[in-house]
Amino acid sequence: MFWSHPNGMFKMTLTRIEAELAKSGYVGYFDINCIANGRGIYPLEFTCRFGYPTMAVQSEGIDMPLSEFFWKLASGEDFEFPTKKGFQIGVCCMVESFLSGHSQDIATYHDLSVLFRRPNPDLEGICIGDLKMVDKTLRIAGESGYALVVTGCGSTVDDARKQAYHRIRNIRLQNMFYRVDVGEKWLNDSDLLQTWGYLK
Repeated sequence: MFWSHPNGMFKMTLTRIEAELAKSGYVGYFDINCIANGRGIYPLEFTCRFGYPTMAVQSEGIDMPLSEFFWKLASGEDFEFPTKKGFQIGVCCMVESFLSGHSQDIATYHDLSVLFRRPNPDLEGICIGDLKMVDKTLRIAGESGYALVVTGCGSTVDDARKQAYHRIRNIRLQNMFYRVDVGEKWLNDSDLLQTWGYLK
């Protein structure tokens, strides 16, 4: 993820519905998930809420307290918010009950502790999912197995990747799994998006 001023992709999607959103009095977040190729941009769905894990990644790049950001947004205030330069990524960390849904697996993981090799008292870069805090220890809480989103930021996508995966190596959670390829295709994909005129 990265923050930018309106570009070709924005102008071909969200700008087209801006007037209708304003007419309806809509206040809040608005996202259009799309597939883009050399022939065009194809919208898939509207998301009129802060999604998960999207919000975790976005918050890594917002350079103001999120409470202030949400208050201004909900109040309908016209404001600009400071963002970090560069890129942010997020990696979803799960346990097996995420895949199986079997009650036995859910029972196995329920209440498991999430520990850290090195103390991380402020949980920087750690966005909790289906967890609870018990006696100052994070534990698996629900049935989803969706434990954490771990974020990173940097001047390049590679720097952001390194920070996120470095933070993950600090986490101890039995049978935790996650993708190891987040952001790997960005160099090629960004070239294509530039060529097609979507990032200009």
